[in-house]
Amino acid sequence: STELVIVVFGAVGGANLYFDVLQQFKQDGKLDWQDAVLIKKNSFGDAEIEQTEDPQGGEGALAGALAGALVGLLGGPLGVLVGMATGAAAGSAAAEGLDTGISEGVLSGVSARMKAETSAFVGLIDASLVDALQKIQTSLEGTSDAFFFHQPVNTSAVEKFKRG
Repeated sequence: STELVIVVFGAVGGANLYFDVLQQFKQDGKLDWQDAVLIKKNSFGDAEIEQTEDPQGGEGALAGALAGALVGLLGGPLGVLVGMATGAAAGSAAAEGLDTGISEGVLSGVSARMKAETSAFVGLIDASLVDALQKIQTSLEGTSDAFFFHQPVNTSAVEKFKRG
């Protein structure tokens, strides 16, 4: 099964640092994920979504859609970084019709922590890897203030989204 993993960091660079470490594990063949995006909030509290890789089809845009939905649910303006962000842009538009199944507890937890000058990693991860991702986060220097959350993804919504 697939889980939505959201890790909120108390610094703008936290999500990038975390993603760089995960990327190394992926290159070593120890870890993989379906899709991941980074959300960054600037000093004004505006959110930007950065796609981590070039999305392939519906699945590649799904984390972008979930992140877009998350930002929309958290409120506040959304800017999409130029580059490989087309999936995130399409995703945030498509997210309006996506039943994300993100629980109220997650939303309130993320909302309380995603203030100005923060960042988050949002990924779709095989459920068997969630513990490994949490261990990686707790082992990183300077990320003790990070908030780690995961929950099963609404699989019927995921399949519907992939079909377009």
